Amino acid sequence: MTHPNESSRRRFTEQDIKHVAPIQPQPGNADDPVDFVGRRDVDEYALQRLRSGSNLLLTDPRRMGKIYWMKHLCAITDEYRPVYIDYEGVTSSEGFLIKTASSLNSTAL
Repeated sequence: MTHPNESSRRRFTEQDIKHVAPIQPQPGNADDPVDFVGRRDVDEYALQRLRSGSNLLLTDPRRMGKIYWMKHLCAITDEYRPVYIDYEGVTSSEGFLIKTASSLNSTAL
């Protein structure tokens, strides 16, 4: 059985998709988390996970807004304090541990 509007729905071809421009990252456009818009459902989901004791894993290509979103999340609640650790260039377990300890130590109250 088909949907009543099935015949009126537009079907996209590979040729159509090739002409769709991907969303381009716009790094550096906003530093103030107050300017962040959208993703309210993601905000609530993340807060629920954190409140339940779970971790969050943010994955996305470089320069797509992960840190900006974290700043936004911390701006809408005072329950958490973010720690930013840049692991770029770390190539060993020892380097990972040193970078982590150093970053946590520098953000300690």
